[in-house]
Amino acid sequence: MFAYLREHEEERMLVALNFGLTPGEVNFSEAGRQGELLCSTPMDQEGGVDLTHLALRLGEGAIVRLTC
Repeated sequence: MFAYLREHEEERMLVALNFGLTPGEVNFSEAGRQGELLCSTPMDQEGGVDLTHLALRLGEGAIVRLTC
């Protein structure tokens, strides 16, 4: 799992990528509690994301706008 945080003025984005060979779940609560999923590799999900249990499938990447 690889992740980084991008910040510009008041906007914060989390980019998370699962390069592993298995699905994974990561706790990103240090970045915030909740976010809005803007884009994911399979594009089959949308809406709110709980950053304490962010699950990514095999080879999945996600961009999340941090909301709190």
